[in-house]
Amino acid sequence: MKKRKHKRKKQNNDYINEFIEWQNHQYDPGYYTGGRIPPYIKKPERPKLFGWTLLIAGICSGLVAIIAFIHNFTTGELLSMLVAGFVITIQIVAGIRLLKR
Repeated sequence: MKKRKHKRKKQNNDYINEFIEWQNHQYDPGYYTGGRIPPYIKKPERPKLFGWTLLIAGICSGLVAIIAFIHNFTTGELLSMLVAGFVITIQIVAGIRLLKR
């Protein structure tokens, strides 16, 4: 039982140390371009909560886009609708993938 608590404390300590290092270098140009990912993205504490947030935001945005598409469709807005549809699709897919974790 004690080893588990010690291991958990060490994991939290590593997370805090990585976060402090990221904060110290977040404005250094090129520091994270070599594959360094901020710790809150690499190891999210609650991936399901973030997944639900993305999924709900994507569905709400999709409904708004569909309503706007039905009421105000012109050929000039076709490109912006395609871009919005692409972003909404990415949100929904990312939310589903985080919920599967």
